[in-house]
Amino acid sequence: MNDDYEDIEPKRYPPQKGRPTKYLPEYNRIAGNLSLAGFSDIEIAEALGIGEQTLYDWQDRYPEFKREMLNGKKIAVGVVARSLFERAQGYNFVETKTEKDEAGNVIKTTETEKFIPPSDSSMSLFLKSKAPEQFTDRKKIEMEHTPRTLDDFYDISHDDPMEVSKRYVELMRG
Repeated sequence: MNDDYEDIEPKRYPPQKGRPTKYLPEYNRIAGNLSLAGFSDIEIAEALGIGEQTLYDWQDRYPEFKREMLNGKKIAVGVVARSLFERAQGYNFVETKTEKDEAGNVIKTTETEKFIPPSDSSMSLFLKSKAPEQFTDRKKIEMEHTPRTLDDFYDISHDDPMEVSKRYVELMRG
């Protein structure tokens, strides 16, 4: 598997003072598996019995720990992206039904091919994430706007309220 995180170098820290670290090399595998299972950084920290900041410190200090977490997340995202793509297209699967007698013995197994139709929401989400410039909910509206200020009214006689009103309407219509 291509490892995009091979170039992770540990940060150089001065020798630690105070309490010894709780870090153990086996935490690399545990953190990677939790990342793969979709756990957030906070959830991983809780599972390891550490604070969130300690988790980030370990990622800085121990490159293999960081690599395992990043690889787990990368694989999890790939699996979910593939599932989203399948839901956007629709897919076939085989459903197996098993009938048993009172003693629990299998008496009949039936396999049926089924089709799950494409999901509109999956298509929309996929297209918005892969081609946002073409598929977005936001519309770009460009307007030419000339700001109106009180200076626009200075040439009007302020003694005549009807004149001020007419000039205002003219300015607003453009």
